Amino acid sequence: MTLSSTEKMDGCNAVFANTISYIGCLVVFVVIFIVKLPAEGLFPLVGNMLEGNGKKISPNAIRYILLTAWCFHFLRRGIEVFFVHIYKRKMSWIETLGGVIYYWCLALFNSWAIELYAYNPTYLPLIVIGITLYIIGEIGNCFHHYKLRCFRTKNYEDSRMISIKTGRVVPHGGLFEYILCPHYFCEILTWLGFFMVAWTLWSLLFLLCTIVTLVVYSNRKHEAYLNDFQNESYPKRKRLIPFVF
Repeated sequence: MTLSSTEKMDGCNAVFANTISYIGCLVVFVVIFIVKLPAEGLFPLVGNMLEGNGKKISPNAIRYILLTAWCFHFLRRGIEVFFVHIYKRKMSWIETLGGVIYYWCLALFNSWAIELYAYNPTYLPLIVIGITLYIIGEIGNCFHHYKLRCFRTKNYEDSRMISIKTGRVVPHGGLFEYILCPHYFCEILTWLGFFMVAWTLWSLLFLLCTIVTLVVYSNRKHEAYLNDFQNESYPKRKRLIPFVF
């Protein structure tokens, strides 16, 4: 179907919109991290909800770990916007503005929550588990985003499942063998790991918002696959979490 000139003008270029959201989110976090904001008496908006009982861990060291994790994640996402993702439509102005407000505000409050004189680290085992989950999530996200790009750009003769109706491809390999959206699952692992290191109210809020959003998106993708394949044999996979959902 060919879009009319009016339809072509609607919305915002997805590369531009996502770049503004992700890179802006990174910049906001760094600026708030550097600037000293008031924090006294603002718990639980600022500070740790589960403080460890030891003094061997430097609060500033954990703050810099969280800063590095945040910056790496959104820098990676910004790079993927240009070199990995393939966008088939423009983003509406509501989506564009909503993305900026969502990411920038959560960046501000997540950074503010770890203000130096109000933040104390949680227990070391939780920090280690959190860092491990974060690393697994980031590696898994990169891998499955790359797999998706390969299935969308190369010849699909070796694909196990192609819809006769639409030509939609069901990816395989890695966690695609178990769930439809492993990149969403890995995104959740990333923010679960971040929360387990930070234990702030805002990192928990970011994790919960991410889970709710990706549950909705994975349901939409599942419905799209069912509609495309209809009477064709379609591999039975969970949507978001292996063996669970």
